[in-house]
This record gives sequence, structure tokens and C-alpha cells, in this order.
Amino acid sequence: MKEAQLVQQHQLYPGSQMRKQLDLTALTPSNNDEKVGKKPKVLNVIFSILIVVLVSLFLTGFGYQLWWVFALVLILGLFITLPVCFSSFWEINQQQLIITTYSENGIKKLGQLLGIVKAEKQVIDLSQIRDARIKYEKIPRVSLFNFNPDHLYLLLAIDHEDQIKLDLNNVNYVKLNNIIAFLTNKNVNVYDEQMILQLLAEHKNLFKHFHKKWVTVY
Repeated sequence: MKEAQLVQQHQLYPGSQMRKQLDLTALTPSNNDEKVGKKPKVLNVIFSILIVVLVSLFLTGFGYQLWWVFALVLILGLFITLPVCFSSFWEINQQQLIITTYSENGIKKLGQLLGIVKAEKQVIDLSQIRDARIKYEKIPRVSLFNFNPDHLYLLLAIDHEDQIKLDLNNVNYVKLNNIIAFLTNKNVNVYDEQMILQLLAEHKNLFKHFHKKWVTVY
């Protein structure tokens, strides 16, 4: 049976129904929920705004430049640079997945960060998920000086919806194991063809594992 072979190779974590067929024990999560990313505190956002104002004043000579130069630098800092520093986040528990998404519009996103405008929140019952996949995506690198991180995603196939891609960020073994446990206990098959969970269990560095060429150069 192909599924049994994938399970043995740590490339598939079966949902409850398949688990019964294969006579496997269930994964037990160590927490009641898991969060990937976090909601920024309003005070932190306000502090960041003050930093942007001070930097804008410094770059324009504390009033030496024309006022519109300061205004332009401030607008760029507040509505383009600052919002990029804060990302959307999501959390999962034994029953549902909650995704909080910020707007791509810098002005609206700043309002969401300050709590003036509500961020978009999507609640998905785990029973709506058909299957899930863990995927490590490498960034093409042609230079030793490209320090941008690769991406680790959780891809979810949802009933009557397009595929949802969730960023796993710098997830560790315990957190990823809990996420898989929540999904499989709701009869969701989780595919892990790249054996990410096993690599984390062995304390392997994912970047070094998937970039052996660059690691030897470094």
C-alpha cells in the first residue's frame, strides 16, 4: 500500500480514518493551540511611528530642508516602510484555524495595526480541510550576498475554496508536530514529502539541508 510506505518514510501523517486502517496511534499535541506569528501590540506600533518621525527629521536636517521634503520622507516611512515590518498571523487549535490578514494597502494596514480598522479574520473549521502539505521553497540564489530567507509553507486544500498558503516562519519541531496533530486528529492527511518534521526532530538546519551547494561555499 503506497500510503503505508509514505508513512514509514515520514512523508505522510495520516488522518484518523486512514490511521485506523493502518492500525497507527494518534499524535498527541502538547498544547491546546499553536500560534504562528503574533499580533503586534499597539504600544509597539506607536513606538515604531515615533522612530519613523525621528528618522525622518534626522534625514531632513531637523527642519533644514523644505517642509514638503520632510512630509514626503515621513509618508514613505509611515505608509510604505513601517507596515512591511508587521506580518499577518494565524493560530490553530483542536477545532479550528483562525487567520488574521492585514491589508496590502499601507494606509489601511497602519490603521489595522493601530486598532482603528479591523483586520480581516478568517475562521476555518478543521473538518473543512481535505488535506495539507508542508513545503519548503528555496529562493533562487545567484549571489553569496543574498541573505533573504527561504519559505516554509503549510498548504491547505479547503472544500469549495482555493488552496490556502500559510507561512510557517521559523517553526520548531514541537510546534509543527502539534499543528500536524491538530489536523490529523480531524481526519486531515498531512503530506510531508520533504520530511520537514523528521529533519526538525533530528535538529537539522533546513537551510543547510536544502542548500548544500551554498553551505560548502560558505
